[in-house]
Amino acid sequence: MKCSRIQINLSDYSRGLLSAEESRKIAEHLADCAECRRVFEDERRLADIFASAENREAPRDVWYLVEAGIQTDNKTTVTEKINVWLRTYKRRLAAAAAAAAVICSVAVTINVHNAAVEAEKNRAREALAMMHLQIAGVDQQTSTTEAMIAEIEKIAP
Repeated sequence: MKCSRIQINLSDYSRGLLSAEESRKIAEHLADCAECRRVFEDERRLADIFASAENREAPRDVWYLVEAGIQTDNKTTVTEKINVWLRTYKRRLAAAAAAAAVICSVAVTINVHNAAVEAEKNRAREALAMMHLQIAGVDQQTSTTEAMIAEIEKIAP
């Protein structure tokens, strides 16, 4: 027998579902073929894992997905599909909307704060510019006054 034919039947062979003749042929092949023996051992380990797995209840939302899959024929309207999707994901949508609202409010708060800081900086710059102008005016008046004193001293020694 070819390896591909053997490997297709390994699961049935391990569960004793094959005829005596087919089981004998597979057993003979496994004795000679290391690759098929490896595949057979992998399948047995996987079957043992599945057998020892704990049965769990499916989440509530699974039925909506199954229902949506069953109703995917041409009779299902887009509205029905959207309703199934919304029922399935409404909690996630609500959480996402709440997160988006928080993010938007934080962004607005940051922008308002940055605008206030920038306005305060502009007021400080304007005040500093006015102070420079006043200092420059005092310096100009001082130099004008000194020039007048020097002229007066020239006239009246």
